[in-house]
Amino acid sequence: MGRRNLKGTVSICKDKNTIRLRWRYNSERYSLNLFLYNKQNLLRAKKIAFTIEHDLSSGGFDPSLDAYKVLIAPTPKVQPTSHLHTHGPTQNCLLDEKQIQPASQLNLFNEFEQYIKAKSMDPYSDDLSSYYTQTRAMIKNWGNIDPEHTPVYLNKERFGPKTFNDRRNCLFKFFNWLTRKGKITSNPLAEVATKKRVRNADQRKPFTETEVSTILDALKYDRFKKKCSRYSHAQYYPLVAFMMQTGVRNAEAVGLQVGDVLWESEEVRICRALARTSKGANEAARREKGTKTNNVRFIPMNEFLSALLKNQCAGKSATELVFTNQAGRMIDDRMFLRRTFKPLLEALRIPERDLYACRHTFATRAVQAGLKAHEVAYLMGDNLQTVIANYYHK
Repeated sequence: MGRRNLKGTVSICKDKNTIRLRWRYNSERYSLNLFLYNKQNLLRAKKIAFTIEHDLSSGGFDPSLDAYKVLIAPTPKVQPTSHLHTHGPTQNCLLDEKQIQPASQLNLFNEFEQYIKAKSMDPYSDDLSSYYTQTRAMIKNWGNIDPEHTPVYLNKERFGPKTFNDRRNCLFKFFNWLTRKGKITSNPLAEVATKKRVRNADQRKPFTETEVSTILDALKYDRFKKKCSRYSHAQYYPLVAFMMQTGVRNAEAVGLQVGDVLWESEEVRICRALARTSKGANEAARREKGTKTNNVRFIPMNEFLSALLKNQCAGKSATELVFTNQAGRMIDDRMFLRRTFKPLLEALRIPERDLYACRHTFATRAVQAGLKAHEVAYLMGDNLQTVIANYYHK
């Protein structure tokens, strides 16, 4: 006994010498007999199956199946065959190969590379963001598909909401570019909405003053370092203390250079980040880039920050990193979070958080201190609407 199709999917099977499509919709079973069974016709059958799946997912399905007969050929000649009924409507369309429309002549992979070049970027540069490299790899994996079938292919990928939205948004801009160039008539993703991300708000819940003090004390004095470990927790104390005091993003703190500490004006310049790439979060995989919003901001130093940074900058050149591990290398914030920070919170009986909670802690403190929304937005390098929505709501 065969397995039941997943909701919204169309199966392709062999029925004697013909290709047959089968699917379910609103508790009804549908089947459609197509071409003579051969390798070339299987590819053409997939095109029709993806079109049906797209209509099922978008609510545009035609129960009469007439829309799919039109898709197969402008004037299909139906050859009589024996009807194979299931529990729902069935159509038989055994067609000659000459009646089938040719596959799309637009090579999406090549066009996407031209799109990247049009944005003055090198498609094969190590500095190219994963936003583009991962989308390009996905398109290459799909092969030479019809652009109209993109929604179906995209929905078949097993992506979480964030990855789905990133791929959808990248493709959406790419298709807009193709439309402007006159290579397609409309954007096939125009009706495909982004997916709502369900975040665990507790992971970024601000730390209390007591929790901040307890965490920094535990790091600074290695209170929970394993006796058998040669790696000190104290090496991470300056980084975490700086993030608690300034609210900078992880990659901005990791990429802070000595030359960005401006002693004459007593400010810290935040103008770059050591961003993760598709190759990982380690030092070799990261690439220097601008801040998330491509702005430059200056954070005033108080006595605590001044003392902390003087110790970190001592004996270093302007281009060296302010925060390094005990081996003098870049700190991998992901590795630190997993191996040190979360186990430390567990030992302190503080509910689990990620490092972004340091940023929220700073913002909460700033609001409680009476800073205005635009001032907090500037210090955090965020837009005003985001700050108001997250920290000034009732």
